[in-house]
Amino acid sequence: MASKMWGLQTKLLVEQYLAQMYPQLASQLTLFAEGWDYRIYLTSKEMVIRVPKNPWSQTHLQYEMAKLHTLSLPLDFPHYIKTSGALGVYPLISGKDLRRATPTDHMIRQLAQFLRTLHQDTYLPQKTVISHHRHRWVKRFEHLYQETQEKIYPLLSVKEQRRTSHYFDQFLDDISQSSWSVSLIHGDLTPEHIIAENGFIKGIIDFGDMTVGDPAYDLAGIPIQWETDELALYAQQIDSDGHRQFYRQMKVLHTILHGLDQGHVQDVEQAIEMFRKGI
Repeated sequence: MASKMWGLQTKLLVEQYLAQMYPQLASQLTLFAEGWDYRIYLTSKEMVIRVPKNPWSQTHLQYEMAKLHTLSLPLDFPHYIKTSGALGVYPLISGKDLRRATPTDHMIRQLAQFLRTLHQDTYLPQKTVISHHRHRWVKRFEHLYQETQEKIYPLLSVKEQRRTSHYFDQFLDDISQSSWSVSLIHGDLTPEHIIAENGFIKGIIDFGDMTVGDPAYDLAGIPIQWETDELALYAQQIDSDGHRQFYRQMKVLHTILHGLDQGHVQDVEQAIEMFRKGI
């Protein structure tokens, strides 16, 4: 039996939904980007249409839209027209991402200030129990450890498996014992999600993995060579134990797992080589 298609999986369905829910935005749609969990369209009226590809991302989009509505940050970020719905719509933040650019000293200061502001306890959910969120964070990596053993270990040598196990065990023991800070985090802060123009950062996008966790995780997607001046000082302040090095490797594991799920052999091979160099 053929499975029923989930959600707004085609451009036509997105256009029909927009015509019904956002009639003022009726215009030409162009597929702009596609990630693991979202398709991104642009309208001729310079609006971004963020479309979840699965039930998990649909649920998280509701959280993202509602939570971003409450934030006050020093850089621009997606300002959704509505805080609920089957997709998200916000005005385009103009500029180019920093994947192929070297940030200026001013950009580094801007990024440090953005992270300091985002990571303030002001933005934590009311009645947050710190121990609860620490426990959830540990469980997240225990689950990744188990999934790595089941799916990735068969691709590694016995020596590499032992080194990976030691890497996980050491981190899990350390983070379970230490009293690290808990904050709201972006969850996927990488150069492609940092938009700049004329030597200044204009805004931060893609809060699809926003959650409560270890603020050091937001440093894991930022190239090490960017850690200078104020950003280096902030990194040392929130991550004196160097957990961001572990988190960088975990991002590689996620790439391997996603590639295995999607059957992307070349992506898996490249990511495994990258992981081998880091353990």
